[in-house]
Amino acid sequence: MTVLPLGEDPPAITSLCFNHNGKILAASAIDGMIHMFEMSCGLQIIGWPALDSSISSIPFGPDETSIFSLGTDGKANIINFTGLA
Repeated sequence: MTVLPLGEDPPAITSLCFNHNGKILAASAIDGMIHMFEMSCGLQIIGWPALDSSISSIPFGPDETSIFSLGTDGKANIINFTGLA
């Protein structure tokens, strides 16, 4: 079992999505944050605030250089994370 770090007082996770080869895991939380983890080492490689509401879904884009976030308030966001990590 691998425990992924989310800090001292971690928020509840609302959605998980692996990339096509299972090397990257994206996790969204009730605080509107998206966290991305490198599964080979179990460390967070990047995290950012995506929405002002809880995120209900976070699929990777077709080219896997972007991720979509859908909030519980009905707002959607597309983040291109090329070069962010």
